[in-house]
Amino acid sequence: VIAGFFENTVCFCEPFHAYAWPVDYQHTTEHQIVAMASFGQTLVVGTTGYPYFVSGADSASMSAQKLESRQACVSAKSMIRVDGGVVYASPDGLCLASSGGIRVVTEGMFTREDWQKLNPSTMVCAYHDGVVYMMTTGGTASGCYALDIVAGKLVTLSLTAIGTFTWNYEGA
Repeated sequence: VIAGFFENTVCFCEPFHAYAWPVDYQHTTEHQIVAMASFGQTLVVGTTGYPYFVSGADSASMSAQKLESRQACVSAKSMIRVDGGVVYASPDGLCLASSGGIRVVTEGMFTREDWQKLNPSTMVCAYHDGVVYMMTTGGTASGCYALDIVAGKLVTLSLTAIGTFTWNYEGA
């Protein structure tokens, strides 16, 4: 199954038929969609308002759940899959969407004001060996940061990334 979106609509293709996108398999969100990524059998939909989880056994039985956490996704390039969930940049910090819901994992590491100085709308994230790399530009505190979510440790890196590559293959 392939998922895609336009404006505030999530679309699913017919299983094993990437060319067939029935209107019956579409789900509408309250706000504009910014990015999507999956973990397990759950699709995380980041919007300009509330995030959504979409899950189901196949395209015809998907159900969308609007989450109560008002943590908008402010950068499409920040949304990436990590072990056990998906992370993305919000106005308040880096969020982890997992089976437990949405949690701001940088809470206590950055105040909202300091986070805003990073210019999170420019944030690009990458993930490797349990560490999320956050690269920002244009803010008064722009740069590269490395966050170990499990250990709760954040470091500032003295390097500038010129590109990232992420492989998200979940083949059988």
